Amino acid sequence: MDRQFIFNQLSGQTHVLSRLALDILELIKHEKIVDDDGVWSQLVDLYENFDPSDEDMRQHVLGMLVSLDELGLIEPSRSL
Repeated sequence: MDRQFIFNQLSGQTHVLSRLALDILELIKHEKIVDDDGVWSQLVDLYENFDPSDEDMRQHVLGMLVSLDELGLIEPSRSL
């Protein structure tokens, strides 16, 4: 899987993220997805090899969401 660097201007830290993590951030940013199920369903649509019933992969993705949030890469929505 591709890995890319992302710089967080707020923390001054640079992070190395997988393509999947970057896609998750892009979906949240551009698709205005606000819940775990929305992220999962969009990823299933984006990645043809994702099986919607694969609970292990779904849990992996949800864990990535938590990690991205803990790194400060997910900002709270201003509309909530």
